[in-house]
Amino acid sequence: MRLLALVVVVAGAGCAPETGLLLEVKGPDGTTSTAAGITKLDFVVAHPSWCDRWVGVEPAMHTSVDVAGRDLTKKPYLFRVNPSHTTDLGEYVYAAALAYGADGRLLGEASFDAHPLDHGNVLKRSSGIFLFNHTAQLAGGPNYVTSDGCVCTPGEPWIGTGSTTGCDSRVITSFDRLVATAGCELTPKGAPLPVPACDGQAYPGEATDRAMPCWGADAGGGCRMTARNCRDHDGVGFTEECNTGGTDALLPSVELCTRYLACEQDPCSDVAACFKSKFTQKANLRCRLPIDPTTMPGEKLKPCAGGSWKTALPASPTSGTTCIAAMPDGVELPPYTLGFVVPMQTAVQATASSCPNNFGIESIDAPYPSAVPDSRELDIVMGEHLVHVTLQVVRSCTGGASLTCSVQ
Repeated sequence: MRLLALVVVVAGAGCAPETGLLLEVKGPDGTTSTAAGITKLDFVVAHPSWCDRWVGVEPAMHTSVDVAGRDLTKKPYLFRVNPSHTTDLGEYVYAAALAYGADGRLLGEASFDAHPLDHGNVLKRSSGIFLFNHTAQLAGGPNYVTSDGCVCTPGEPWIGTGSTTGCDSRVITSFDRLVATAGCELTPKGAPLPVPACDGQAYPGEATDRAMPCWGADAGGGCRMTARNCRDHDGVGFTEECNTGGTDALLPSVELCTRYLACEQDPCSDVAACFKSKFTQKANLRCRLPIDPTTMPGEKLKPCAGGSWKTALPASPTSGTTCIAAMPDGVELPPYTLGFVVPMQTAVQATASSCPNNFGIESIDAPYPSAVPDSRELDIVMGEHLVHVTLQVVRSCTGGASLTCSVQ
């Protein structure tokens, strides 16, 4: 595959090209770009690499223009991208415009998605600026652009630099390219698959479009817990920011929000793994999971007769401060779908906010009992502690027919 080479021409400068892309950046809904404080647009232009990831294309990538004092609703900004003579016009081009304030904060983004060019035509794409939520607009809020040029905004594909160094190693290759294409290895070579991680790539045994807990400040500065969707395919990680509101669980302190925000300030990173690493108070649970050994191959695995895969978790790891709990990696941890049993919900949930924390196994995706691994490690946030859970599989109905968990 030939690399996409692009020449940038700001609209209005020179004659119209025969082939190109014209990007029209309009103001945000509900307000003006000047009222929002937008003073600079930074254009992102990328193409798909042979590693099934997006890589910025020079010289178009990170072309910045001054729009201070310009009402983009009344006077949209036009930006033109022209192909060079070596450009493969059938290759998709992704484009976006990052909107910055005078103090350097990233306030929003206009996305133009990905489209191929068309020989003999200048394709015009229009997009209004989507403003990030109040948390992102606060000084010291989440950061989606690395100092060396990678861009990882919510709802958009992660964009690498193509340098294979620095932030570029965080924009992960797909599994197919990882195993089949030279130069698409993980860094360092031989590193284990980043599973589960919301990094835009789907790996074997990793669920896509899954809910993952997050912690963020509300409009009044309180710390709340909610969940956001991790698409984890086609280069897109989280589809949205951590948007909390008045109906989300309110925590007694801002500690978890502070930890989560610190991880969001490291662009293009594994936020969940970072968040788990910041706990100093930890506890351990061991759970005994009996599986009915009479289950025939092809039948759905089930608990022993008279038993249940549901249990109230011991309260001691939370120090009695709160019953708010979360599955930081989500509920789909193959071969298990497991999480909290919440009133009025038929499926297990990634978060819970009532006492006791009822933990349950919804299903086990295995063809027969002996195909289930003997143990499975996972983490649960309970209160302000991180609880490490070891599931121990028992293929017998003696010694108890139900799931049980105890503090270690």
